[in-house]
Amino acid sequence: MVYYLRGRGVGVGGLTRPAAFGVALSVLVFAWIVYDLLWLSPLARFETPLVALCYLILVALSYALMQVFNGRAAYIHVGALMGTLMTANVWLRIVPAYRRILESVRGGGPLDETLVARAQLRSKHNAFLAMPTVLTMISNHYPASTYGSQHAWLVLAVLILVGWAAAKVIRDH
Repeated sequence: MVYYLRGRGVGVGGLTRPAAFGVALSVLVFAWIVYDLLWLSPLARFETPLVALCYLILVALSYALMQVFNGRAAYIHVGALMGTLMTANVWLRIVPAYRRILESVRGGGPLDETLVARAQLRSKHNAFLAMPTVLTMISNHYPASTYGSQHAWLVLAVLILVGWAAAKVIRDH
């Protein structure tokens, strides 16, 4: 919030400070809503195609943010977006699901396998979101090859894939 309210993210799209803040906040809220609805929808049964769709949406959003904010601000915002998704997953999906699971088990009721599967899926998403988030944070130290690049949004798209590959390696070992 401080970054946008001080005008540091303003530069490319000609936004005022309050407008930049409004765009930044709106993107975070809208991204959570779209992500959450997609993964609660029947499309969630098709994990790989839905991951690909989410990746394309994230890349398109990264490109759009590069048109509105300067490169550094766009990178920071994509990292903030992934961090917001992880936080919302924990507080709005994982923790409530596990509370209901524990209540059911303590009450002697049957285990709701659907609830368990959804919580596990969101935990898996968080594992895969963490690595690209870290890479966007590290990218701040390499401006010439990341957010300062002529193709900054493509570099970010590759960083996300590299982060997912690293998360896969970590999860498999």
